[in-house]
Amino acid sequence: MPVVGGHAALRAHVEALVQTWIDLAADATQNGGRLFYGYPMGEALVRDPLSPLLRASGPDYERFKASRSMRDVEHVSSVEILDPFGNTIT
Repeated sequence: MPVVGGHAALRAHVEALVQTWIDLAADATQNGGRLFYGYPMGEALVRDPLSPLLRASGPDYERFKASRSMRDVEHVSSVEILDPFGNTIT
C-alpha cells in the first residue's frame, strides 16, 4: 500500500504502528500478565484474520493480523514450487 506524502508520511505511519504495538504490549503486561503472540487466541497480540476475536478486540488489534498458512496468502501471490536443486516441478 503506497503512502501519500513521501518519506515523512511513511515514517510517521511506521512510528504510529510501532507505538500502537508498544501500547498493546504494555496493556497486556501491566498487571503481571504475559505477552502472547498466537496462543491462547483470546490473549494473543497477533490475531488470525478470520478470527471473530479480531473485530471484537478493537481497531488496534486489527492492525496486527497475520495469516498462519499458505492457504491464507493473497490469491495474487505467486508460488513457484522447486525441487532441492532449484528446478521447477511440473
